[in-house]
Amino acid sequence: DKEAPVKATAEYEAASAWKPTPKIISFVERHDGKPCSKAQIAVALGRNEKTIDRLIARMRHEGILEAEPQWSENGGRLANTYHVVHK
Repeated sequence: DKEAPVKATAEYEAASAWKPTPKIISFVERHDGKPCSKAQIAVALGRNEKTIDRLIARMRHEGILEAEPQWSENGGRLANTYHVVHK
């Protein structure tokens, strides 16, 4: 099952000059198929976790990234696996 697409908000509309973040794309490509939390991405890239959360949400909204939820054997939620969508 895939997560529902992220809906647009006023924050998205206000960021008209927004561009995908190459560092996040590169990180996701290097870790493709491996679960990775937003906190891990933030530490690796030296950014704030909230910033990474907003950027990933935007990139999912724009169809640049897909997130695949991961679950433990006991049903607990794990970090997502992210994939770059090549068009």
